[in-house]
Amino acid sequence: MSNRFFSISLALFLPALTYLDAVKVSDSSFDRSVKKQLNDWKSIQLDQLYFPDHFQFGSAESDYQTAGPYFLDEQGVKQEAISNWTSWVEKRKLELGDILKRWEPSVWQQDYDLIAQSGLNAYRLEAPWSKIEPEKGIFNTHYLSQLKNRISYLQSKGVQVWLCLSHFVWPEWFEAKGAFEEPKNIQDFVEFAKYVYQEIPEVSHWITFNEPLVIPMDGYWGLWYNKLAPGKRHITTKVAATVFKNILDAHVAAYHALKQIDSSRNIGLIDVFAPSSKEKQNIALYGLINAFGWNDFNTIEIDYFSTCK
Repeated sequence: MSNRFFSISLALFLPALTYLDAVKVSDSSFDRSVKKQLNDWKSIQLDQLYFPDHFQFGSAESDYQTAGPYFLDEQGVKQEAISNWTSWVEKRKLELGDILKRWEPSVWQQDYDLIAQSGLNAYRLEAPWSKIEPEKGIFNTHYLSQLKNRISYLQSKGVQVWLCLSHFVWPEWFEAKGAFEEPKNIQDFVEFAKYVYQEIPEVSHWITFNEPLVIPMDGYWGLWYNKLAPGKRHITTKVAATVFKNILDAHVAAYHALKQIDSSRNIGLIDVFAPSSKEKQNIALYGLINAFGWNDFNTIEIDYFSTCK
């Protein structure tokens, strides 16, 4: 098997929508003891571990992590999309690698063949906002056709596509407006989501945001260092909490807008947080809030669970 197989981020793929729809989480059940039990592989008998026929095992990609800012134009020339990561990469004097070269059709075809050959039947793909809408209201239809070709190729191999609309990256024009620091900008994401949703009806499983808490915490909070773009340092969590809330509001707004277009498709998001209060549907970073008292996050209330079914 080719070594390129190991460049693909393989994971046990438990769909977020199925999980959230099937598991009813309460304050008393979602605690450290439960998490410890779930992660205790010594107590799990693998020969007695069974999965239903409809269970999906899959892999996933982030467009920026596998192709960087690059894409091919209509003449087959490599171009660079400008995003919220562009100035951050330049400021930190980072070099962008091109080992994966996922923008080349021969490369992604080889990778996708390996996914199918490995027995996986699901794949999370991203529709990168910065490449599809490089300027507000102007869409790169050529890139969109390339994305549709990749989707079709995966489906022809028996792999169900889960399409993600935002994985830590957005266009530079959106960043210049304040991105998700400003609630008025939420509609820009909704319009982008609607465009892609209408253009790709062949995908039935959609994800608005991947891990919506990561960018607020690693891109907007920290006195000395930021791990991720846009690299805005704030000593308190107030700005980070605002960005987090607006991202969740954007998810809810996009969910309802997309369901109006086609209610038969599944829409959710991939999260790394849990509810701290079932009654108030209060979304908070489980554990850290209680440990450090970051009340900026604890004020977030949103109609979340009803938009993840």
